[in-house]
Amino acid sequence: MEWISNLNSSDWISMVNALATLVLSFFVYKSTNKASEAAVKTVNLTEQTFLLNQSMIDDKEEEKRIYMTSLKYQYVKILIKRSGDLLKAIKPSEDMIIHRNLSVLDYKHCISPENLALCFNEYEVKKITDAWFNFEMYLEEHFKETYSGDEPRFLAAYAADSIDNFMLINEMMTGLQKEINH
Repeated sequence: MEWISNLNSSDWISMVNALATLVLSFFVYKSTNKASEAAVKTVNLTEQTFLLNQSMIDDKEEEKRIYMTSLKYQYVKILIKRSGDLLKAIKPSEDMIIHRNLSVLDYKHCISPENLALCFNEYEVKKITDAWFNFEMYLEEHFKETYSGDEPRFLAAYAADSIDNFMLINEMMTGLQKEINH
């Protein structure tokens, strides 16, 4: 212990400095360690938040899928009914029977273009839209409230395209209904 008494003031300052550095290093180490633990906890919390958000997104997507399937099912039913009614109306070979059937028939499907696009794929939308457009053209060109002479004879003669279109729609919708029910 004699060496302690032989220390000059510069040595004492160096020793105090070394001791202060040691104490400061200890506190920095403890602080860094706590910061590191906090960072690990933050990472874990971030991962949990991400998983929760992903779960919420998945739930919303499932909810949307269920909604769209339900909506599509309803529209499929409407299109089966309307196409079936139209087939019954225009399939007879007698013009006057077709005229009578068309006079009392509500033939529009009443599905907005937006909902068609939401619920059906591009091919289905095209076939549905084309079928009703072609039928409206058929009505515009050949259907009148009243006829004179042999004018109504064109109703049966020009119904083939509409019959084919609505048979396709009916078959397509029946297939979609089976898919949805499974």
